[in-house]
Amino acid sequence: MFNSLGNLTADPTAALLFLDFDTGDVLQLSGCATVSWGDPDPAGDEADTGRRVQFTPQRVVATTMPELSETDHVAYPYNPQPTDRQP
Repeated sequence: MFNSLGNLTADPTAALLFLDFDTGDVLQLSGCATVSWGDPDPAGDEADTGRRVQFTPQRVVATTMPELSETDHVAYPYNPQPTDRQP
């Protein structure tokens, strides 16, 4: 988490991806995120971290997931070959 917050401080470019596996809907958001350090916690938030991330979308894409079958993918060629291990 701290690496991600530090990365956003150095480069605010960010994206969020939401998948609905029941319907196949996909929502892609890309934009900028800013990190606020040391802000007071809102009422009811007892984490007491003082860190907040605000995301501002600049592009929104709504689409659907493609249908995949067993033959629609190819194994990564550099994966090690499986071996039979005897106990």
